[in-house]
Amino acid sequence: MSEHSYTPWSIETHPADGGTCLTLRGELDAATAMQLRDHVVATDGGEVHLDLAGITFMDSSGLAAILEAHRRLADDHRRLVLGARSTAVQRVLDLSGVTAHLDLGSS
Repeated sequence: MSEHSYTPWSIETHPADGGTCLTLRGELDAATAMQLRDHVVATDGGEVHLDLAGITFMDSSGLAAILEAHRRLADDHRRLVLGARSTAVQRVLDLSGVTAHLDLGSS
């Protein structure tokens, strides 16, 4: 049995100042990471803000998807901004040592 509670996976897209906000809920792992990449690629210009407050679990696949999104947007002279983050997300970011390389908005 899982140590974390199950929240159905979803991504909601909202307009944001200067770009798009993607609000993620549920588990960001190998089963859902590709959907995050697809949504980031589908955004139209400007910054992409990720609201990760609703993420209940994130593994290395989720982290890889965030890093890939960051790289793809940077290649297009755009920014990925990590906004609100759940404890599960912040723990993975801290343990991986990548926070210095990402644009961290409010937590």
